[in-house]
Amino acid sequence: MSSMFYGETGTEIVVADDLVVHLRATTTEKMQRGERFLLSWHEPDIVGDGTSSVWLDPSIPVRYHVDSGVDDSIDRTWVEAMVAAASSDGGLLIGSVPRPPQD
Repeated sequence: MSSMFYGETGTEIVVADDLVVHLRATTTEKMQRGERFLLSWHEPDIVGDGTSSVWLDPSIPVRYHVDSGVDDSIDRTWVEAMVAAASSDGGLLIGSVPRPPQD
């Protein structure tokens, strides 16, 4: 599993390897536009049942750790779908936007 670290305290958000590079591309695209958005994720059972959220803002540091060997090619269709979800009132829930079928 790979991770996203958010804020001065480095809150870790664990992200599936096949998703992390697309989340990074989505976040980068939104931040380059100066757009803020809500990012949510389901907590693992060990932490407790439920969902956590952070407000992503271009002024707050974000760092990614991508595990060695993870395919870093970008599916633009998937990123565009994630950007659209992030722009909605509910923001982006990690894992809620299905990856489009591969040709």
